[in-house]
Amino acid sequence: MISRVNYFLRFSNLKNYNFVIRNLSSKKKKLIKPKDTSIPALFKQKLDSAKKLLKDEIDFVEKPSVKDIGDSSKERNDEEFTNRKVKVSNAIFDSIHGKVVEVFNEEFIGKNNNKLKLGYPFVLKIYDFNIDTVVLKFDPVFGKLRLKIIDKNVDWNIIRKNEECKLLPSNRNTLTNVLKFISDTNFFTLPGWNTMKCIYGGEGVPVAYSDRGLKFTQSLNASQQNAVKASLNSKRNIVCISGPPGTGKTQVISEIIRQLQKKKKKILIVGPRKDVLTNILKYFDSSNLNGCCMFDEDKHSFDSKLKSHRKFDDLHLVSNVINDIKNNNDASTDMSKFFKIAQDLSITMKLNIIRSSKIIYTTTGRNIMGLLATADFIPDVVLFDEASQILEPVSWRYLLNGQRSIVVGDPNQLTTSLNSENKTDNPMLQTSIVEYLWKNLPTSCKVLLNCQYRTNEKIIKWSSKTFYNNEMYADDSNKNIVLSDISGIDKKSRFNHPVVVFDSKDCRKFYESRLNTSYINYNEASVCVKYIKFLLKNGIKKRDIGVITPYSAQRQELEKHLEDVKVSTVDGFQGQEKEVIVFCFVRNNRYKEIGFLSNEKRMNVALTRSRRQFVFIGNTDMLSCTESFKELRDCLVSAGPTINADKYLLETES
Repeated sequence: MISRVNYFLRFSNLKNYNFVIRNLSSKKKKLIKPKDTSIPALFKQKLDSAKKLLKDEIDFVEKPSVKDIGDSSKERNDEEFTNRKVKVSNAIFDSIHGKVVEVFNEEFIGKNNNKLKLGYPFVLKIYDFNIDTVVLKFDPVFGKLRLKIIDKNVDWNIIRKNEECKLLPSNRNTLTNVLKFISDTNFFTLPGWNTMKCIYGGEGVPVAYSDRGLKFTQSLNASQQNAVKASLNSKRNIVCISGPPGTGKTQVISEIIRQLQKKKKKILIVGPRKDVLTNILKYFDSSNLNGCCMFDEDKHSFDSKLKSHRKFDDLHLVSNVINDIKNNNDASTDMSKFFKIAQDLSITMKLNIIRSSKIIYTTTGRNIMGLLATADFIPDVVLFDEASQILEPVSWRYLLNGQRSIVVGDPNQLTTSLNSENKTDNPMLQTSIVEYLWKNLPTSCKVLLNCQYRTNEKIIKWSSKTFYNNEMYADDSNKNIVLSDISGIDKKSRFNHPVVVFDSKDCRKFYESRLNTSYINYNEASVCVKYIKFLLKNGIKKRDIGVITPYSAQRQELEKHLEDVKVSTVDGFQGQEKEVIVFCFVRNNRYKEIGFLSNEKRMNVALTRSRRQFVFIGNTDMLSCTESFKELRDCLVSAGPTINADKYLLETES
């Protein structure tokens, strides 16, 4: 102690020895300030609101399961439950997934394969037993479905081969986990509590930060560099990065990860879907992935790491013993002790894998936070990608479990939609976390990626003005790209412009028709088909063309005539890009009613899917419902030719 004081005196020229001793002692005995456990009023209000709204939504999903009502419920429009009877083809104990049941029904599974997803929850009803399951695998050709049984204590003996059972909707989903989390947790004990206070007004945020320079591992533009530097500043509890389409946000994320890896930081990466995570992984070679683990199907997945674990052979052996006992109907052997051995082995292996990982990738649908807590995996940084698809309350459990958070996404893209009718009463369950942060955080916490590398500048003109304060601009490499660059279309052709409008405002035969609960416009479909045939004839590949239409009836009509050309809703195209996007507006009526098409975000998504050309087919007078859409109409008609739709159908193709 004395040597430390002498050292201090020599370099500070202080002569009052007792003064120094007194100060050093007082610092040592300084009391630690108790942690602030008060919940900001805004967050408390949001918590109470979220609990009610989530419960309403979960009850809505659960309703058919609990009451076992018929398929014709007017409250639901779920085609996947039009025929829910299935038969058991097998029941096995899987080394990785535990209790697994395979069911089949060729008509049901084949018909609804586009709605079945990995991790999709079902209740399997056998006799009077409701068994919670999730989808592991499905085969639409043979009508087979492989389900993981969630409840480890379920009586496995009731599941027998060829047993008839029912698949019912399940309320065991992401929102159930969220509701449980926000109902049970002492938030102020979690590492991200200061982050939440910054977000919801319980703690002040500096008006400016000083971000240090970095040695980047790849070429980045100015706004991308600013985003990375802000993300690496340990004094920032929260950073929100707005990445409009084509601005290289995944490249920015990959650079952030590399920089954090250099600092030996633990990272939790959260995305709404598997493809979002695999898109990030594409930026890394195998040498950068040794310390990462992905909670989904992938060569770097948790399952593949389990299979390569040194104790996997032991687990596999126990699993075989369990299956032998079940298959031989050996009532004299108690399976429970083997289940316990398998469970203990599995948990031990999982904890080993997590503890040896520096980066964890997960989707919001995976309930892994308890496992991470058991393994003492406390992220230094939680990084969200495609956060426009992550609802605000869903993000809380991740924000609270990391010491800092980086939220990346486009607040002007579409967010997740819910089923409950109550959703319109409160916008909270329609607001993504990135949208909330972008609207409410101070400027010092936000970075806009403003240079886009995808689309011709004339196509994005309206989006830049309406959503990005005219700050988004096209890079020189793509600002003037057109179809003649990649096809046989003549440079002087009217169809070589970045925007083409087929206008039906003076065409009597182009009115919409009602078809059940949907809308269809047959002549718009004819224009669309004719134009796409022209594109194909001139060398544009089918994979480079996308057709967006808001209504299922119009989509089905177009799919009859357009083989291997993707036709989908705006939601179905989010996150994708095509050289040409053809947009069928469909709505055309004397009252100028366009329904949900008045959502400006839908038009933003539609426009920003295209690279070289955006084609609008519809009555431009229908775009007079809002000032913003009037500006859209002006942008469209000024960026290229406006062609009378009726006359175009009568033209002989040259």
